[in-house]
Amino acid sequence: MCQELIDWVCERDIPGTFAFDSYFTNAPILNHIHGKRQADGQSRGYVGSLKFNRKLQYKGREVKASDLAKEIAPTVRKPMQEGDRTQWFFTCTLWIPDVGHKVRIVIIWRKQEDEQPSDHLGNEPDAVGGQSGGTGYRPRWTGTETFHRDGKQQLGMGDCQLRDGQGQTRHMHLVMVAYSLLMKAIAAGPCV
Repeated sequence: MCQELIDWVCERDIPGTFAFDSYFTNAPILNHIHGKRQADGQSRGYVGSLKFNRKLQYKGREVKASDLAKEIAPTVRKPMQEGDRTQWFFTCTLWIPDVGHKVRIVIIWRKQEDEQPSDHLGNEPDAVGGQSGGTGYRPRWTGTETFHRDGKQQLGMGDCQLRDGQGQTRHMHLVMVAYSLLMKAIAAGPCV
C-alpha cells in the first residue's frame, strides 16, 4: 500500500520529500522511491528514521546503527543550529543490506558529549539538499506527529467505539475536519 501511495504522489507530480518512520525505512520502499524520477531526472527525495539495530555496511564491515554511533567520537560530530537550539550530527554515505543504492545516514545527538544518539536517519543522498537531511524530516514531526497527538488527546481520535470500517473511517474524517478547522482558525488569529 505504501508503494501505491508513493506512485499516486509521483503520478500527480506532487513535490516534496517523502518522510516516514522506521517501519517504512526498509529495502523495498527505499528501492521503490529511488526508482522514481522527477522531471529533471533526479531521484525523489526521502528521509526516514532508522531503527537503532538496523544493519549498515560501514568501512567494509556490517555494523548496527547503534554500534556505529558509539564509534563516532564527540570531536568528529558537527553542530547543527536551529534558532537557539544546537544539536550535533555525523553523516556519511554507505550501503544498507538489500538497498540497491547508497544511503546517506545521519546520526543526531542532543549534546556533543552524549553517549546515546537521539535519532538515526537515512535519506536519498542525491535528492536531499542541506548537510543533514534533518530538514526533510522535520515536517513529519511538526505536521504528522502533532496531528496524531492533538487528534488523540483533544479531538477523540482514539475514542472511536464503532465496529465497522465505514463508521471508523467517518470518525477519522470528522477528527481531520475538526483539526483542519482549528488550525485554520489559529492561523487566522484572534477573533475581534
